[in-house]
Amino acid sequence: AGRSRFQAILHGNQREYFLYFLTVVVAIILLVSGALYINFSSVLRRNAIAASASAMLQLKASQEQVLEEVVKSLSNVVIDPVFMNYPDSYHRRDTIVLLAAQGKLDGILALNAYVDSLYLYYPHDGIVLSATQGIVPIGDSVDRDFATGLPGRSIGGLVVSSRVKREFNTLRDISVLTFVMPMPINPVGDPKGFVVIDMKGSYLESLLDAIRTEDDAIIFLSDREGNILSRKSGVDLSLQRQIAGLRLTPEEERAQYVIRQIGR
Repeated sequence: AGRSRFQAILHGNQREYFLYFLTVVVAIILLVSGALYINFSSVLRRNAIAASASAMLQLKASQEQVLEEVVKSLSNVVIDPVFMNYPDSYHRRDTIVLLAAQGKLDGILALNAYVDSLYLYYPHDGIVLSATQGIVPIGDSVDRDFATGLPGRSIGGLVVSSRVKREFNTLRDISVLTFVMPMPINPVGDPKGFVVIDMKGSYLESLLDAIRTEDDAIIFLSDREGNILSRKSGVDLSLQRQIAGLRLTPEEERAQYVIRQIGR
């Protein structure tokens, strides 16, 4: 009887020890799994941040090079006395100056494959000097609706916006990035004229598409106010609406890049 009782106690202890052992093993597995999950998530986060930062730096370098060329072309036109005094030459019918001005615009358009159109609008004289149409009254300009709205806006320096316009040759609607600069810069009173350059939206999109990213990554190009200027093709428009209007704080603007969570 004593031997049977001892065996029963031993058997019970073995079962209890097994349960303890099983509990410890399960706890260890949970702890290890949790640690691995946290570590794996941290690695994925670091890799995603590194990949996104690399893509942004590539985008910044490629976009800045193109945008600087556009701004340079704008500035060269604004400070050129030929264009500043163009209305006087037009009214005097100074053919030599008129042809020289047209040639300069044609040259800028020919050297920049990413520029869709370039023109100067002189609201007081009601004329447009265009690289594609030549000299035309504002009523005959293909972009008259946009141009005639410029005098009513407060434009003291460079203004950049995205829009859809009618292409001159095909008469189809295209997306463009529009650069506007008054003549002269920071005018006292009404500007004498406006220089308008339209960059092809498809060109910006091709630059974005050329940047290698993670499969689920998206790329937008926006202005300081959070307005979307261009985006990588195939981007979900609902995400675009979430990002639109996103602004940076002064501290964030000084950082190389900023990480933010949007949506859920």
